[in-house]
Amino acid sequence: LITDVPSDLAVDVGARSFNLHK
Repeated sequence: LITDVPSDLAVDVGARSFNLHK
């Protein structure tokens, strides 16, 4: 996990990636 970015941004990116792969 990248800790250089805000947690909310990390969650947003993770959610988008999850949706794209789903």
